[in-house]
Amino acid sequence: MILVYTHKITPRVRYIFKHIFTRILLSPVSFTSKVEEFVAHNGPKMSYTKVPLGKEFFIRSNELLFEQGVNDLEINISK
Repeated sequence: MILVYTHKITPRVRYIFKHIFTRILLSPVSFTSKVEEFVAHNGPKMSYTKVPLGKEFFIRSNELLFEQGVNDLEINISK
């Protein structure tokens, strides 16, 4: 099982990470928003935040997964 830390657990965060880990990688996943619990975890872990907490696998978060509702999103593509 991999533990995912994020400052705010939202339905979008749960959906995306469960899809990646459970359905694609066939690995169970759990979530925490408590730094103490994350630091104490001895198994595989990753953080989805603005800055890494330590030497864990880290993905810089984007506000998209923390939004509610459907909003316009401007996408710029350059060559």
